[in-house]
Amino acid sequence: MIKRDDKTQFVLSQIGTYKGLYRYLYSEINSDGSYAIPTILFSESNLVKEINEHKFEKSNHYNDFIKSFANVLFSKENLVDSKLNKRTKYIGCCELPNQKGFVKTHNEIIKSERAIKIFNLNNIKSQKRDDGSIITLVQFPNKSNNGLLYEYHIYVLSNGPTVMEYNVYSNSDYFSMSSKTVVNSILSDNNLKQSISQGGIMR
Repeated sequence: MIKRDDKTQFVLSQIGTYKGLYRYLYSEINSDGSYAIPTILFSESNLVKEINEHKFEKSNHYNDFIKSFANVLFSKENLVDSKLNKRTKYIGCCELPNQKGFVKTHNEIIKSERAIKIFNLNNIKSQKRDDGSIITLVQFPNKSNNGLLYEYHIYVLSNGPTVMEYNVYSNSDYFSMSSKTVVNSILSDNNLKQSISQGGIMR
């Protein structure tokens, strides 16, 4: 859980990389404490690296990074610029390009046309379950040799906050099916946990 200087808060989980950028599962925390529907965002900035390198000893560099990361890179203004203005899930970088230091306003963040196009992804979908947890699916064509059509990266966000990650293979196109059926039944917690013992295969 991360708090901005304006007291608003969001939940963030770094979930690996894609095409050389770090993936983040991002969810705003509403005024009543509930989580907004999350989305996956992409950035060159590596939060986990900074935390691990400065885990026991904070520094001016670390403090400046965190301030820029929380208040500028993940500012509501920058997220609106990416989502609505540029129609991309790419949010840029909090490090200043070609120089030391960090951006202080979202207008300093550079978003290249190439990155905007690459991360204008339509293979990501989020849906709230009946129990209040939120499930996010990322769909890829399956390139493994198990003979199934799709590979899914699945993230379940629940109170705590806790993010559970699963890798699932299936012939079913979950994006063409009823979202409520998919998240509440097909991809229930029990089914996802059982899939681990089956190598992630869900037919």
